[in-house]
Amino acid sequence: MSFSNGRLAACHPAIARDPAVARRVENSLRLVPGVIEATATNAKAELRVRFDPRTTAADRLIRLIEVELIGPPAAHSASSSGQVDFGLAHASVGVAAAGEFVLPLVTPVSAGMLVLSNLDTFHTATQQAREGKIGLPLLYTSIVGVTLVSGQFLSAALMFWFFRYWEHRYRQDLEVENRTLLAETASLPEEARVITVDGVERLVPRAEIAVGQRVRTLANEVITVDGRVLGGAALVDEMPLRGTSVPVRRVAGDQVLAGSKLIAGALDLEALRPGNETRAARIAQTLIGATMPTSHSWPLIREADDFASRAVAPTFLAAGAAWSSAI
Repeated sequence: MSFSNGRLAACHPAIARDPAVARRVENSLRLVPGVIEATATNAKAELRVRFDPRTTAADRLIRLIEVELIGPPAAHSASSSGQVDFGLAHASVGVAAAGEFVLPLVTPVSAGMLVLSNLDTFHTATQQAREGKIGLPLLYTSIVGVTLVSGQFLSAALMFWFFRYWEHRYRQDLEVENRTLLAETASLPEEARVITVDGVERLVPRAEIAVGQRVRTLANEVITVDGRVLGGAALVDEMPLRGTSVPVRRVAGDQVLAGSKLIAGALDLEALRPGNETRAARIAQTLIGATMPTSHSWPLIREADDFASRAVAPTFLAAGAAWSSAI
């Protein structure tokens, strides 16, 4: 990468590998105040930019290019963190059913899959035993042991599948609740008005807004970026982000947050933190991270775990009594 006298040249394999990346870099640069021309050549994996050094700095353009080449960060959503893998559960049921009804020779495979799918459970149960605790992992470990002895692999596989199913249902319900809450607190529009260097107003997807671009927000609209006011004046409702119930007046030089709503007036903003860097996005990520349990987590909700743990000891006693009477 090199730059001098208002010209910047860069080479990167991503430009040649993916034409969409080249177009994204071009479009982002053309929206930056001070950029006169931006051209990405796929064949040469080359990017050339002509800009006004009095309006924009080269290092600012370099940072923007780096961000666009890497690609926008993936949104941390409830759906991505809430996926449950059914692959092993499906395979376990299929192999166990085949061993039970069709081909008994595959029964050892069922035993191996049962042990493999519960290695984390065994580890957690061992930790609980060392701490003198009796919880669900210890109960399930004992069930696995009895299954290995009795050969009832189909029943164990079905139980494992239903664990995954109810975890899946729980995460789906939690995702819906998260989305509803986010929509009520920090919902952002999908598009924003971006002002180009020649003063043309364009509707741009919110995810494509870059640092330094000029964004215009009108009355009754929601601000899409964390930014600094460049021009205009407006009465802004910042209740979802700052918790202030009284609208505040914002003028040139003030900072505003994505998710705030303009009650009256209009603002031209310089984007300081767009996309997933806004405070609204971080609130959403924190909310989802705090409410969504880790994959295959035993205590999907603490109340259920506490209740089930209290039932483990009586379950062991009842099973022991039934086994003694059967001997």
